[in-house]
Amino acid sequence: MSLRGAIAGLFAALALAAGACGGPPEPPVDPAIAGPHLTVYSGQPLGGYEGDRARDVVDAERLALGEAGGRVGRWRIRYVALDDSDPLTGRWEPGLVAANARRAAQDPTTVAYLGEMDSGASAVAVPVLNEEGILTVSPLDGLAGLTARRGAGQGEPDKYFPTRRRTFGRIAPGDDVQAAGIVTYLQDRGARRLYITHDDSLYGRRLALDVQRRAPAGGIVVVARRAVLPERGDPRSLVVELARTPIDAHLHAGQLRPGVAGLLRAVHSARPRAVVLASSALAHRAFTSRLNSAERSVTVLSPVLPARVLRPAAQAFERRFRAAYGRFPDPAALYGYEAMSVVLDSLRRAGPDANRRRAVVRAFFATRARPSVLGTYDIDATGQTTIRSYGAYRVRGGRLAFEGVLDPFGA
Repeated sequence: MSLRGAIAGLFAALALAAGACGGPPEPPVDPAIAGPHLTVYSGQPLGGYEGDRARDVVDAERLALGEAGGRVGRWRIRYVALDDSDPLTGRWEPGLVAANARRAAQDPTTVAYLGEMDSGASAVAVPVLNEEGILTVSPLDGLAGLTARRGAGQGEPDKYFPTRRRTFGRIAPGDDVQAAGIVTYLQDRGARRLYITHDDSLYGRRLALDVQRRAPAGGIVVVARRAVLPERGDPRSLVVELARTPIDAHLHAGQLRPGVAGLLRAVHSARPRAVVLASSALAHRAFTSRLNSAERSVTVLSPVLPARVLRPAAQAFERRFRAAYGRFPDPAALYGYEAMSVVLDSLRRAGPDANRRRAVVRAFFATRARPSVLGTYDIDATGQTTIRSYGAYRVRGGRLAFEGVLDPFGA
């Protein structure tokens, strides 16, 4: 071999070695968020008829962060509250939910997202956030398919987790608990024949179907399950059908929309002695204040329990909230406070890895025997809380009046 060939061979060998040992490094499995700040976003309908409640949830999240000194370990925690309400309808709007989730996902400092408040809204946000491995904790979204062990609906829960890693958890019980609570409530009142109406929302359709599936085990016959659009339809055809259908209970599963109070007034007029149940999304004065004389028949179910039936820590929270903001909080604020609190606790337990998203997700899913303003709970492998109680509320003078706790699983 010539000297020139030997030198060329040597350079070729050096190039191969450089290629094997050098070049751009493989990206870390769980890259660290750079800098001294970590950001927690929230998405809530801050305008419209749910605005007062959502603002109390957000202020409670701020309170929890303030009480922690605004930091975890060496990191300052930045909190950004985003609005997903449509100013025309007053409800959360899917496009705004998605835009908020994208904003959080594109922020390299985001470590967690608190949202959503309304059942079904998280189905829009979670896949966007999951692609970036961001922990998402909802104070109140109960959509069962997000935490199902197997598919509750077509493609669920897998379609919400494109990375195949679960990153969503909830603080309030899911809608599967609500469905079981509905059956328990009807059993306790001796109801045997149930008529179900629901709107076209994912929440309404899924809850109605779940109740229909559970009813036979409770000795309850579902005589009909019918889709209605309260904001568009005339309830007279439903009144005619109810008048000729022997029932002793009626359930409406659906979101807060114009016309829904009129629908249940019509149900009451057709069947004044029937037990009338309204699903958790209707636990709102915009609905109850419009029931008029029908309120004597209506019971509203909600995962939100008043502070007085929870542990003393819940009542202490209410006093601190009033001192901070000068007003009495909506009961839903408790759930926002705990959503922020458990995220901060997950960051603490992640320790020096609190700036790594996957480590924070692991810490959240390792939550066990956590004492909180809501009571002591675990987070299971699906992201579901082990709190299993629902509240039943009668309507009195246009307002919700707490009737009792439903514990369908005997927890």
